[in-house]
Amino acid sequence: MNRINLNMGCTSFPTVINIELTDRCPLTCPYCYKDLEMVHNIEFSVLVRILHEFAQNGGKYVLLSGGEPLLYPHLMETLTFCKNNGLRTAVSTSGYALDEYNLNNLFKSGLNSLFISLNSHIQEINSLSRDGYEFAINAMELCNKLHIKYRINTVVRHDSVKHLLGLVEFARKYGAIGIDLLSNKPNNEGIITSPLDNNDLRELIRIMNDNSDFLNYQTCFTQVKAYFNKISGHKRLNLILKGCSAGRYSMAIFSDGLYAPCPHSREREEFDSIYSYWNKSTVLAKYRKQSILEDKICFSCSYKDFCSPCLVFPVYNNCLSDFDESGDENEGIQI
Repeated sequence: MNRINLNMGCTSFPTVINIELTDRCPLTCPYCYKDLEMVHNIEFSVLVRILHEFAQNGGKYVLLSGGEPLLYPHLMETLTFCKNNGLRTAVSTSGYALDEYNLNNLFKSGLNSLFISLNSHIQEINSLSRDGYEFAINAMELCNKLHIKYRINTVVRHDSVKHLLGLVEFARKYGAIGIDLLSNKPNNEGIITSPLDNNDLRELIRIMNDNSDFLNYQTCFTQVKAYFNKISGHKRLNLILKGCSAGRYSMAIFSDGLYAPCPHSREREEFDSIYSYWNKSTVLAKYRKQSILEDKICFSCSYKDFCSPCLVFPVYNNCLSDFDESGDENEGIQI
């Protein structure tokens, strides 16, 4: 069991790891944060060692991503190993190369959750941030045909938020069981394209309230997380649970075997084990010392007990402090 160590600002061992199995990808999405010149596959022997240590020390969830994870040559063996060692798995895919055979094989090998990446049901809007629209649609149609449960990953941007209700209707039609909303992070040049403004964020929260049975949010979507933490009645959430999870209960491992607080972090380190990284990394120590109260604006904000900003990209954070002034919380918004 992983215990919370408030003095260190983390759990005793990570409960979630994101493993980028491969850098290979057939797409060149405009908002991608990856170095497209990298072409590594994680060595399977290294991956097995990592997963074995993770399982033996109380790890729970393994998120398998890329690149395009379906291009990793040992994906099925990886899923089987996780299943046999009590680890729950999720795969996020563009849908590339997904056919009836390998879709069925994913779940036979032990996959728990499948996520298909689509930022809008409108091809022109989707193409502003993602390639491979036809792959995602084909994957959704195939899952619907085979009655396979899946969710959609959607990055919420200024250019797509007004079409979100249409995407909800579209996803329901094609048999998705839900949509997970992801925050719009900087691309590989460190630039956030089409960022949300506060009006977008307010509209997003309204849509989420009206579709609470279908819409969920990524744990590092800190603005939305803070809002729902507050209105759901949580009292003084501890620093580990209330905001960014990077280095607090989650971490990332890359195809070259390097470790980092999250997949978007450029501060990557080489360690011989997860345990050593979790306890000896100077980067993680720096992350854990960061506090929302260091910012004067945060100190006076009514969300300070429910929010902790993104530790990797401070520029990414929108401020929620004007929500109370706008009267939104008095207009009947509920979860």
